[in-house]
Amino acid sequence: MADGDTVVDLSVGDSSPLQLRDYRRLARLYCMNGGHHLQILPDGTVQGQREESDAHTVLKLKAVDRGVVVIQGTEASRYLAMSDEGRLYSSPTITDECYFLERLEENHYNTYQPQKYHDNNWQLDD
Repeated sequence: MADGDTVVDLSVGDSSPLQLRDYRRLARLYCMNGGHHLQILPDGTVQGQREESDAHTVLKLKAVDRGVVVIQGTEASRYLAMSDEGRLYSSPTITDECYFLERLEENHYNTYQPQKYHDNNWQLDD
């Protein structure tokens, strides 16, 4: 490192100014197989929507731990969850089925796997 270089510490911890738990970003989850964006409706329905401009396809991803996110529909204010049968549904509150492991793949897409059922090899693609 040369004199005058700036070092920025982005480590996460209690004393760090960057708090992982406060990190949020907006995204749309897209299924390449079916050509649908994941949609969470106010009535709790989770389904695919081909129209990208639909407001119910905008999702908020919030990091709750290193590599773990919860996914919330911005319009519906409901959380994405996956049941023990591998079915997607939404919940008005965060439950143990709402935590997803986030991984950046070699193709630069993110995948989301239910933390509770990660042994079942189910995943969502970004």
